[in-house]
Amino acid sequence: MDYGMPVADPWLGVDSEAITAEVMALRALPKFNSAVIDLLDELLQNYAHRPALHVVMNDRGRFLVMLAAHLLHHVPDERGHRLSKARLAAYCHEWKICSRGRARAIGSGLRWAGFLEAGPALKDGRTRPIVPTPELDRLLTSLWSRLHEMIAQLMPEHGRSLASLDEHTFARRAEWALISLNFSGFRLLDHAPRLRALADSNAGLAIAVFAAISVARGDPPPSIASLARQFSVSRAHARQILQTAEIEGLLACDAKPIAPLEQWLLFDEFASLAAWLLVILIRVGSEADLVSGRPRAVAAAS
Repeated sequence: MDYGMPVADPWLGVDSEAITAEVMALRALPKFNSAVIDLLDELLQNYAHRPALHVVMNDRGRFLVMLAAHLLHHVPDERGHRLSKARLAAYCHEWKICSRGRARAIGSGLRWAGFLEAGPALKDGRTRPIVPTPELDRLLTSLWSRLHEMIAQLMPEHGRSLASLDEHTFARRAEWALISLNFSGFRLLDHAPRLRALADSNAGLAIAVFAAISVARGDPPPSIASLARQFSVSRAHARQILQTAEIEGLLACDAKPIAPLEQWLLFDEFASLAAWLLVILIRVGSEADLVSGRPRAVAAAS
């Protein structure tokens, strides 16, 4: 059965020396560190108002399934079918995001968390459509818009070129790029390996960043109880995350005097992630082979 799968297309040479040089140049910009701190702060605020996020964003696979669901809703196949359980499962299997069974389970989790819901029944009665909720639309729109603003702030020349893309097109290109890169074997965490120990734990990255920002700004270190409440995890889980972060050298809450956040290894790892992601998005904006943010094979079938 054809689910409108695009063919594999390694259109982005992420391992080239040229792209690595672009990342290093971006990180050397005077305003880069402060822009990353602002981004982390804003992401934490969004996270704090959406406690269910720790269920669907605590590992790479779940986040990519969420992106795939959003993309499939906006990219119908040649028959006009959009997001459904079957299409999401087939897409995730085809694009090596996860197994069909795990895709179905994550899809159910997204519905439980309020990011997906049942859509209007189709005439054939055989397909059960699913649609993103306004909450998921707001979440991803906020993310892509914020990253677009960072590009314009740090690199005005690229910001002007991306300004020619409407919000919908930029978002579809970004979602497709991350899925395509995952298929080709590229992993953002390869460029921030110390975060791996936290990335697969519920709220792991969020708790570590919140603690680091609090301490670096001179605020009292957050208590285990307050972290557990804020991020909807147990106290034992919050304590384990902080211990893991300290073992990895990412946090040093007992250090005196407290160093600026920019000097923390935790910040360096996140700065690396941000730089690679921004460079990818810049290239997404100039990629001529993506038609309105849709994979070329899907666009050609329309």
